[in-house]
Amino acid sequence: MVKFNLVRDIRELKNQLSYSKKYGFFFGAGTSCALGVPNITTLTTEVENALEGDHLTHFTIIRGHNTNSKITKTAK
Repeated sequence: MVKFNLVRDIRELKNQLSYSKKYGFFFGAGTSCALGVPNITTLTTEVENALEGDHLTHFTIIRGHNTNSKITKTAK
């Protein structure tokens, strides 16, 4: 069984990153959700709940149009 020393590994990563600026990280959607950032469904619902009047009316029309477009595309 392989044992990891998390503190040592993090320090080594920090040391390696301090010398080179050519690193990039790609994170999936689950990363932001784990940090409490809302996903697109939650964000859309929150925006819709915050809208009033004409803004809500227009949002509902646009959202309905997008939903119908997806159904139409799937049905073809």
